[in-house]
Amino acid sequence: MINLSILANVSHLNYILNKSKQQAKGIREMEETNPYLGQAIIEGVREQMAIDDPPEVNETYDRLIFDGHPEEEVLKMLACVLSTEMFEILKHKRVFDRQLYIRRLRDLPKLPWE
Repeated sequence: MINLSILANVSHLNYILNKSKQQAKGIREMEETNPYLGQAIIEGVREQMAIDDPPEVNETYDRLIFDGHPEEEVLKMLACVLSTEMFEILKHKRVFDRQLYIRRLRDLPKLPWE
């Protein structure tokens, strides 16, 4: 099961809920509005990679790096998938959907809202 303790470390998640229409603009929009939020989500991705849970995060990272994407871009793409899942958990009051999260990882570099 994914470690969602990173949610507790992101004190500005209300921003995501209040700006749901802007979600489709991705992590870049969040960084411009709140640089700490984007970095916190990237740290969540790094934590997932460190504990290899889910392993598909590392698999996706390796695939995108192999395909020639710069590391910073890869981390932002992974953060977009994580932030989308976090947003949907909060907005729809649902549990983590591991299969949907993995599918979105496998769809990268196509972003969840494309």
